[in-house]
Amino acid sequence: MKTLTKRHPQPWEHSMNRVFLIPLLLTLLACDPPRDSASTKTPDKSNPAAEETAEKPATTPDEAKEAAPAASPQGRWLLVTLNGKAPIEGTHLTLAFDGDNVSGHAGCNNFGGTVSFTDDTLSFGDLFITEMACVDLLEQEGAYFSAVKKATSWARDGDTLELVGEGVELLYTAQKTEAVADLPLVGTTWSANTFLLGEVASSLIAGSEITLVLKDGEATGRVTCNHMNGTYTLSGDDQLSIKPGSITELACDAALLDQEGQYVELLGTIATYKLEGDTLTLRSADGKNGVIFNAK
Repeated sequence: MKTLTKRHPQPWEHSMNRVFLIPLLLTLLACDPPRDSASTKTPDKSNPAAEETAEKPATTPDEAKEAAPAASPQGRWLLVTLNGKAPIEGTHLTLAFDGDNVSGHAGCNNFGGTVSFTDDTLSFGDLFITEMACVDLLEQEGAYFSAVKKATSWARDGDTLELVGEGVELLYTAQKTEAVADLPLVGTTWSANTFLLGEVASSLIAGSEITLVLKDGEATGRVTCNHMNGTYTLSGDDQLSIKPGSITELACDAALLDQEGQYVELLGTIATYKLEGDTLTLRSADGKNGVIFNAK
């Protein structure tokens, strides 16, 4: 039987192991070079938002100011002073800009028309005003309406609006009123207050009443002295046509009968309607004639 003897490594074998290990370590180090923590990171192409954020510089305060929307005179305004003088106590003189339309209250009567703007100037088109008699307020009303028409420039600072023209300076504050939801066209009882006849707006005769109710295809109401039973048709977003139909034949004052005839004639020309809260405006196809109502 052969006896196994434990073999001890020879010195030259240790040297051979070191010879093979050193090249292996050098190869591994070459494949994984040291990482520089301060090196620039490559944007993550799989995340466009991150890449855009990394490339887009922060907006400076001056750039943010330039990008902010410019002030606008649009909105509803309450007069504070006219040439430094406050309105008569208890009166409210107003002005409202809605796109290229302007309207307002002069203390007794209402006015309206068109307006155009540039960066800091404005130019009014033909303005109309109703003709209700208010003896105690006519002087103030005339001065205010005249001043509005003379205004040629505007400047706004927050809730303050200033209009300036030759010899006039009007200072307003923003009118803080809760928005009134548009009342429904159909089913509401509307009371007329103004006839629009070209560039002229006229109020109803004092003490007279005109009403209009549109419901289930029928147009009914008081036309001054008499009552009307007609029909109406709605189409599109704002198209309305009215056929006055039959009218009673009660006798009344000649001036009232003239107003009645004028109203019935206007109704026959109506082509569009516009609702603004509790106000209804009916206009002819060319926009020149019409009737303004308020909810009763």
